Amino acid sequence: MKVGLFGANGRMGRVLVEALDLSEDAKLSVATVRDDSPWIGLNVGELAGIGKKAINCTALSDLNGNDADVMIDFTLPSVIESNLAWCVKNNMPVVIGTTGLNDAQLAALDEAAKHIPIVFAANYSVGVNLMLSLVRQAASVLGDTADIEITEAHHRFKQDAPSGTAMAIGEAIADELGRDLKTCAVYGREGKEPERDQVQ
Repeated sequence: MKVGLFGANGRMGRVLVEALDLSEDAKLSVATVRDDSPWIGLNVGELAGIGKKAINCTALSDLNGNDADVMIDFTLPSVIESNLAWCVKNNMPVVIGTTGLNDAQLAALDEAAKHIPIVFAANYSVGVNLMLSLVRQAASVLGDTADIEITEAHHRFKQDAPSGTAMAIGEAIADELGRDLKTCAVYGREGKEPERDQVQ
Protein backbone atom coordinates (compact mmCIF):
# COMPACT_ATOMS: atom_id res chain seq x y z
CA MET A 1 0.00 0.00 0.00
CA LYS A 2 1.24 3.46 -0.90
CA VAL A 3 0.96 5.79 2.10
CA GLY A 4 1.21 9.56 1.96
CA LEU A 5 1.89 11.86 4.89
CA PHE A 6 0.54 15.30 5.58
CA GLY A 7 3.05 17.22 7.70
CA ALA A 8 6.09 14.95 7.45
CA ASN A 9 8.23 17.42 9.39
CA GLY A 10 6.12 17.29 12.58
CA ARG A 11 6.94 15.19 15.63
CA MET A 12 4.49 12.43 14.66
CA GLY A 13 5.31 12.84 10.97
CA ARG A 14 8.92 11.89 11.63
CA VAL A 15 7.85 8.91 13.74
CA LEU A 16 5.57 7.77 10.91
CA VAL A 17 8.36 8.09 8.35
CA GLU A 18 10.42 5.68 10.43
CA ALA A 19 7.48 3.32 11.05
CA LEU A 20 6.66 3.13 7.35
CA ASP A 21 10.30 2.48 6.55
CA LEU A 22 10.11 -0.61 8.80
CA SER A 23 6.73 -1.81 7.51
CA GLU A 24 6.46 -4.74 5.10
CA ASP A 25 2.85 -4.01 4.11
CA ALA A 26 2.91 -0.25 3.61
CA LYS A 27 5.49 2.06 2.11
CA LEU A 28 5.81 5.83 2.18
CA SER A 29 5.06 7.19 -1.28
CA VAL A 30 4.86 10.94 -0.66
CA ALA A 31 5.61 13.24 2.26
CA THR A 32 4.21 16.76 2.28
CA VAL A 33 5.04 19.92 4.16
CA ARG A 34 3.33 23.31 3.96
CA ASP A 35 4.04 25.40 0.88
CA ASP A 36 6.25 27.92 2.70
CA SER A 37 8.22 25.29 4.61
CA PRO A 38 12.02 25.37 4.62
CA TRP A 39 11.89 21.54 4.57
CA ILE A 40 10.74 21.34 0.91
CA GLY A 41 13.24 19.17 -0.97
CA LEU A 42 14.80 17.73 2.19
CA ASN A 43 15.18 13.95 2.22
CA VAL A 44 12.55 12.39 4.52
CA GLY A 45 14.96 9.81 5.87
CA GLU A 46 17.42 12.48 6.90
CA LEU A 47 14.56 14.51 8.38
CA ALA A 48 13.51 11.53 10.48
CA GLY A 49 17.09 10.67 11.44
CA ILE A 50 17.10 7.25 9.76
CA GLY A 51 19.47 7.90 6.85
CA LYS A 52 18.83 8.90 3.26
CA LYS A 53 15.74 7.41 1.60
CA ALA A 54 14.22 7.62 -1.88
CA ILE A 55 11.68 10.36 -1.06
CA ASN A 56 12.08 14.09 -0.51
CA CYS A 57 9.58 16.40 1.19
CA THR A 58 7.22 17.99 -1.29
CA ALA A 59 5.07 21.12 -1.05
CA LEU A 60 1.47 20.42 -0.15
CA SER A 61 0.25 22.22 -3.28
CA ASP A 62 2.24 19.74 -5.42
CA LEU A 63 0.45 16.72 -3.93
CA ASN A 64 -1.23 14.60 -6.61
CA GLY A 65 -4.21 12.30 -6.15
CA ASN A 66 -2.23 9.44 -7.68
CA ASP A 67 0.64 9.77 -5.21
CA ALA A 68 -0.91 7.52 -2.53
CA ASP A 69 -3.57 4.93 -1.74
CA VAL A 70 -4.23 6.52 1.66
CA MET A 71 -3.09 9.66 3.47
CA ILE A 72 -2.16 10.01 7.15
CA ASP A 73 -2.77 13.30 8.95
CA PHE A 74 -1.24 13.99 12.39
CA THR A 75 -0.83 17.71 11.73
CA LEU A 76 -2.54 20.71 13.33
CA PRO A 77 -6.20 21.70 13.72
CA SER A 78 -5.58 24.82 11.60
CA VAL A 79 -5.06 22.73 8.45
CA ILE A 80 -7.44 19.83 9.06
CA GLU A 81 -10.26 21.31 6.96
CA SER A 82 -8.05 22.02 3.93
CA ASN A 83 -6.50 18.54 4.19
CA LEU A 84 -9.98 16.99 4.38
CA ALA A 85 -11.13 19.03 1.38
CA TRP A 86 -8.16 17.76 -0.64
CA CYS A 87 -8.92 14.16 0.36
CA VAL A 88 -12.60 14.50 -0.59
CA LYS A 89 -11.71 16.13 -3.92
CA ASN A 90 -9.29 13.29 -4.71
CA ASN A 91 -11.47 10.51 -3.25
CA MET A 92 -8.61 9.68 -0.88
CA PRO A 93 -9.07 7.66 2.33
CA VAL A 94 -7.39 9.27 5.32
CA VAL A 95 -6.26 8.25 8.80
CA ILE A 96 -6.41 11.20 11.21
CA GLY A 97 -4.77 11.56 14.59
CA THR A 98 -4.87 15.36 14.83
CA THR A 99 -6.19 16.45 18.23
CA GLY A 100 -7.55 19.68 19.67
CA LEU A 101 -10.28 19.99 17.03
CA ASN A 102 -13.08 22.47 17.69
CA ASP A 103 -16.76 21.87 16.93
CA ALA A 104 -16.54 23.29 13.40
CA GLN A 105 -13.54 21.12 12.57
CA LEU A 106 -15.26 18.02 13.98
CA ALA A 107 -18.31 18.87 11.88
CA ALA A 108 -16.08 19.14 8.79
CA LEU A 109 -14.65 15.72 9.62
CA ASP A 110 -18.16 14.25 9.93
CA GLU A 111 -19.17 15.79 6.61
CA ALA A 112 -16.05 14.48 4.85
CA ALA A 113 -16.74 11.00 6.25
CA LYS A 114 -19.94 10.94 4.18
CA HIS A 115 -17.78 10.96 1.04
CA ILE A 116 -14.53 9.14 1.86
CA PRO A 117 -13.32 6.48 4.31
CA ILE A 118 -11.92 8.13 7.46
CA VAL A 119 -10.34 6.57 10.53
CA PHE A 120 -10.15 9.10 13.37
CA ALA A 121 -8.99 8.63 16.94
CA ALA A 122 -7.61 10.89 19.64
CA ASN A 123 -5.04 8.21 20.44
CA TYR A 124 -4.06 5.08 18.52
CA SER A 125 -2.32 3.35 21.41
CA VAL A 126 -3.72 -0.10 22.27
CA GLY A 127 -3.16 0.70 25.96
CA VAL A 128 -5.11 3.96 25.80
CA ASN A 129 -8.03 2.33 23.99
CA LEU A 130 -8.06 -0.44 26.60
CA MET A 131 -8.10 2.27 29.27
CA LEU A 132 -11.11 3.92 27.60
CA SER A 133 -12.97 0.64 27.92
CA LEU A 134 -11.93 0.31 31.58
CA VAL A 135 -12.98 3.86 32.53
CA ARG A 136 -16.39 3.20 30.97
CA GLN A 137 -16.73 0.13 33.19
CA ALA A 138 -15.61 2.07 36.25
CA ALA A 139 -18.03 4.92 35.53
CA SER A 140 -20.86 2.43 35.05
CA VAL A 141 -20.16 0.73 38.39
CA LEU A 142 -19.36 3.84 40.45
CA GLY A 143 -21.98 6.10 38.90
CA ASP A 144 -22.58 9.23 40.96
CA THR A 145 -20.85 7.85 44.07
CA ALA A 146 -17.40 9.07 43.00
CA ASP A 147 -15.84 12.36 41.95
CA ILE A 148 -13.87 12.06 38.73
CA GLU A 149 -10.71 14.00 37.94
CA ILE A 150 -8.32 13.58 35.01
CA THR A 151 -4.74 14.77 35.50
CA GLU A 152 -2.19 14.66 32.69
CA ALA A 153 1.42 15.63 32.08
CA HIS A 154 3.13 16.23 28.73
CA HIS A 155 6.34 17.46 27.15
CA ARG A 156 6.63 21.23 27.03
CA PHE A 157 5.86 21.36 23.29
CA LYS A 158 2.27 20.21 23.88
CA GLN A 159 -0.07 23.07 23.04
CA ASP A 160 -3.64 21.78 23.23
CA ALA A 161 -5.06 21.33 26.70
CA PRO A 162 -6.69 19.17 27.66
CA SER A 163 -5.14 16.69 25.24
CA GLY A 164 -7.19 14.67 22.80
CA THR A 165 -6.59 11.61 24.96
CA ALA A 166 -7.85 13.35 28.10
CA MET A 167 -10.91 14.56 26.17
CA ALA A 168 -11.57 11.02 24.94
CA ILE A 169 -11.40 9.75 28.54
CA GLY A 170 -13.76 12.49 29.69
CA GLU A 171 -16.18 11.82 26.84
CA ALA A 172 -16.17 8.07 27.55
CA ILE A 173 -17.02 8.70 31.21
CA ALA A 174 -19.65 11.35 30.47
CA ASP A 175 -21.25 9.16 27.81
CA GLU A 176 -21.44 6.23 30.21
CA LEU A 177 -23.10 8.46 32.83
CA GLY A 178 -25.51 9.99 30.32
CA ARG A 179 -23.95 13.45 30.62
CA ASP A 180 -22.71 16.06 28.14
CA LEU A 181 -19.00 16.70 28.74
CA LYS A 182 -19.34 20.22 27.33
CA THR A 183 -21.71 21.21 30.11
CA CYS A 184 -20.26 19.29 33.06
CA ALA A 185 -16.48 19.51 32.63
CA VAL A 186 -14.34 21.96 34.61
CA TYR A 187 -10.85 22.63 33.25
CA GLY A 188 -7.65 23.73 34.96
CA ARG A 189 -6.03 24.56 31.62
CA GLU A 190 -7.93 24.81 28.36
CA GLY A 191 -7.27 25.93 24.80
CA LYS A 192 -4.14 26.58 22.79
CA GLU A 193 -1.12 27.97 24.59
CA PRO A 194 2.36 28.73 23.28
CA GLU A 195 5.19 26.30 23.90
CA ARG A 196 6.19 26.45 27.55
CA ASP A 197 9.59 27.69 28.67
CA GLN A 198 12.19 25.02 29.27
CA VAL A 199 12.80 26.23 32.84
CA GLN A 200 9.76 26.80 35.06
